[in-house]
Parts: sequence; C-alpha cells; structure tokens
Amino acid sequence: MRRFEEYLATGWTLIGTADEVRESLQQYLEATGYQRVMLLMALPGLDTALALRSMRLFVDEVVPAMTPVAPAQL
Repeated sequence: MRRFEEYLATGWTLIGTADEVRESLQQYLEATGYQRVMLLMALPGLDTALALRSMRLFVDEVVPAMTPVAPAQL
C-alpha cells in the first residue's frame, strides 16, 4: 500500500484550489482524449474529514465547470 507522501512525490496528485484542479484535470483529459479517469481521494495517511471535504469540493466546484472532451481516436 502506498502512503500519501508517495503519491505526492511521484506526481500522481492534483492539489490546489478548485479552479487549479479543474484546469489541470481538463488539460490532462484534452491531452489524452480520455473520457473517464479514476480518482482516489481517500489515500492512506489522509485524514477522513479532509478526504470527504475534497470529494464535496470536487463534486460542487470542479465537475460542473469541466468541458466535455472528444473521445480518443484508436
């Protein structure tokens, strides 16, 4: 099991304001053409209350501001 610090060290995290997270995720989706991504928001070592707060902010502020991306061409 990876610790939270490992996710930070390897660049597998999007951390910031709702706008910063939305912008980074939008850029990733546009660059890859992916329609779906898996999000891990309750990582080992992260306080449960903080994880739940992040989930709520994501649903309330990030997702509604996302722009649909064309599917990747295989």
